[in-house]
Amino acid sequence: MLNNARYVKKCDVYSEDEIECITRLSSTEEQQSRGVPFQSLEKLTLFSLPNFIGLFMWEGKAAVAPLLPGIFTQLTNLRISYCKKMKKLIPWSLLQTLSNLQTLEVMSCDEIEELIGDEDDDGSLVINSSAEVTMLRLKILKLEYLRKLKSICKGTMICDSIENIIIMLCTNLKKLPPLDGQPSPPPSLKKIQVCEDDREWWESLEWEHPNANNFLQPFVNFYEDWS
Repeated sequence: MLNNARYVKKCDVYSEDEIECITRLSSTEEQQSRGVPFQSLEKLTLFSLPNFIGLFMWEGKAAVAPLLPGIFTQLTNLRISYCKKMKKLIPWSLLQTLSNLQTLEVMSCDEIEELIGDEDDDGSLVINSSAEVTMLRLKILKLEYLRKLKSICKGTMICDSIENIIIMLCTNLKKLPPLDGQPSPPPSLKKIQVCEDDREWWESLEWEHPNANNFLQPFVNFYEDWS
């Protein structure tokens, strides 16, 4: 757990067995007294944290308290890999603060089931299928070796800035919201990289727009896995 990191711009955390989260949040009043953590953070890398379960953990009844404005608002790059206990990455309540996120990479997190979602007090996911997810600056989305990943988000996703999507061995994923729900490719899209072994998975994806698979095909590049 990392606290009082108000002015840190880059944070790399590697191979720490004890870390469960990046920061613990208490009631709004207590948060205000401590100051806003990570208000200057631009790049965050988390690697091989076997007990890591999420970016935040709320103490006591503070789960209903809103996040303080300023947390992660400067974050542009988020990379997470080998965090084998984490089941979801970004809570709905954090989305509004991630307005500057440009690169999101998640790899080899064995238990992750959803990228964006919230949990009830009993740990069950709260699903809002009509919610709108807006990520206006996200350019790169890389998802690799996430065998239990079922959903990026349950709502509609607006991500016109997306340039590059890399997917490998996420075969339980049925939809790609950053590319779906519109009659043409996102205006910034340059390429979609899919592992050759996942060609059948790509062809089985479900699309909200009936012509999505056709107009996205020129952007798809199947590559060999040399790892």
